[in-house]
Amino acid sequence: DIPPFMLVDGNPAELRSTNAIGLDRRGIAPSVQAEIKKAFKLLYQSNLTLVQAVEEIKKKVKRSEEIDHLISFLEESTKRGVSKKVADDAAFEEEMILPEIPEIGI
Repeated sequence: DIPPFMLVDGNPAELRSTNAIGLDRRGIAPSVQAEIKKAFKLLYQSNLTLVQAVEEIKKKVKRSEEIDHLISFLEESTKRGVSKKVADDAAFEEEMILPEIPEIGI
């Protein structure tokens, strides 16, 4: 399963970054977006297990409704588990920049 606020690409799907464009569109404050990026780095750019990463997020990331939602998702048991597959270039990528596509309204 893919955690909330994350962006995946490819087949098989690999995590790329936080979904900055989606967060902007939903009106999520830049300060909250920065905290979501911190959580992403703890989850996917550290050598921590999922349980360890969640504990670090609880300690190091400023809590908000969105962070609480992310933590709840990560602590919930799933049949498939939480994806830890990260694209090779994601370690250095802050956010993806996608072109506007007027034909489909974005």
